[in-house]
Amino acid sequence: MRTTTFLSTLLALTMVSGCDLEGLVSGDEGCSDDPAEDTAEDTDEDTAEDTDEDTDEDTDDVDTDTDGLLDQEEEALGTDPNDKDTDDDGLIDGDEVNTYGTDPLEPDSDEDGLSDGDEIDTYGTDPLVADTDGGGMSDSDEIERGTDPLDGADDTYRLVLLEDLSVNPSGDFPGADIDAVSLIKANGDEFFAQAVVDSDISCTGNLSCDPLAMLGSTDVVDPDLGECFGGGGVTPELFTALNGGWAIFEFSSADNGDVVIENGDKIHVYEIGATECGRYDDDPFSVSVGFSGDSDFVNLGDYGYGTGAGNEALVSGL
Repeated sequence: MRTTTFLSTLLALTMVSGCDLEGLVSGDEGCSDDPAEDTAEDTDEDTAEDTDEDTDEDTDDVDTDTDGLLDQEEEALGTDPNDKDTDDDGLIDGDEVNTYGTDPLEPDSDEDGLSDGDEIDTYGTDPLVADTDGGGMSDSDEIERGTDPLDGADDTYRLVLLEDLSVNPSGDFPGADIDAVSLIKANGDEFFAQAVVDSDISCTGNLSCDPLAMLGSTDVVDPDLGECFGGGGVTPELFTALNGGWAIFEFSSADNGDVVIENGDKIHVYEIGATECGRYDDDPFSVSVGFSGDSDFVNLGDYGYGTGAGNEALVSGL
């Protein structure tokens, strides 16, 4: 009777503990008095029981700010994992790193004065190149001055603006009387104006109002003799009296090639006056250079105020 009762007790313990009868009798270390410990499983078969493993979700795949960069990537880059646009340039960090190659920590990667976002979304310029069109002027300068940052041809200075500064111009040839305008390069090469881009010269009371008379080489002034008209009388068709107006010139042509105005060049204005001819009064005018007809011209100075003043404007500050 006692043997039957003992066996029944062993069987019950075996069912509760999960140990087999042989192990229980022999004292196998795999059996314990804690049912929960005996029933621990290793579901992923990595030799560690599930109770000893961290079964939480893998945090390495978290992108808190949904900017396309994982939090661990942002930590490595130094960007803010809680701010999708760390440098506030209008581009999310993930796009800067993975698409455009810009710096997610610098709003203006190429330091041209335009934010990376504006370059891509507004102007279509390259956020990694300060002068997208390679014309010699930064993208921001072009935007400010009204030229096209995608067209290098309009970056460089090619135009000269002459403005008459005469007070109450009068007579048959009112204002500054201009025979020709030239660009003298630093190496001494001289290029005469080939076209009048725009002008505002009144013919009222003016016998020499044709702006085309200022084009090409000198017709009146003889640079070698320092005299006008060969010492003879005035020929109105050979020069232009500005009569309080202005004219814009360019020097490029099939013969001249592409002529660009650069620092160190000189603008020579052949005025029919005391400076060039020795027997007429000089009339004042200003000389400026620009890169397009509607651009802000850079003033090089005022000239024609008397004998010895000189009519060559040194180009600088471009």
